[in-house]
Amino acid sequence: IITPSQFAADEIRAFMSPRRIEVIPYGVSPSLQVRAEAEVDAIRALDLEPGRYVVHAAGVSQRKNVETLADAGRLVARQRPDLRLALCGARSQRRMDIFEGVPNVRMLGKVQPETVADLMSGALCVVVPSIYEGFGLPALEGMAVGAPVVAARRGALPEVCRDAALLVEPDAGSIAGAICDVAGDETARRQLRSAG
Repeated sequence: IITPSQFAADEIRAFMSPRRIEVIPYGVSPSLQVRAEAEVDAIRALDLEPGRYVVHAAGVSQRKNVETLADAGRLVARQRPDLRLALCGARSQRRMDIFEGVPNVRMLGKVQPETVADLMSGALCVVVPSIYEGFGLPALEGMAVGAPVVAARRGALPEVCRDAALLVEPDAGSIAGAICDVAGDETARRQLRSAG
């Protein structure tokens, strides 16, 4: 059995007794490499300003913890109304319902990998609030383009991110506080973490 993380390997062992499990971590495509500069025109064409938005590039299943991300988005909007939350992923009624009424959200729908790379590269940070991941590819992609990553301290994310990301508890106050921390707003960070 081949699996992308030790976390996933341990999960498999809990349910079965395979003779052999190999952990082979995922990699990223060449389009997701550190760039000297994000494609500013491509970012602005999506009605975003480089360095003034946070990217979430994933689905909306329960384990992705997007309800909590929406709550964190509300908290950040109160403290930092200049920041936007850019959501990449297939359009769905669930996504629309969860983020309805959350200020400063930009739903981008499904975008090309090159655009995801530009978005991540130009972002204030990439946020991965999942409560369960067998790997956590968006975190790796964010790190690959050189973006700061805020990730939940759950599942395989600590293994994938190690000390290259800001690992937080998967609650709204911690996520919002970490975003403000990346933005360099210490006062907002303290207020938000206590609100969570």
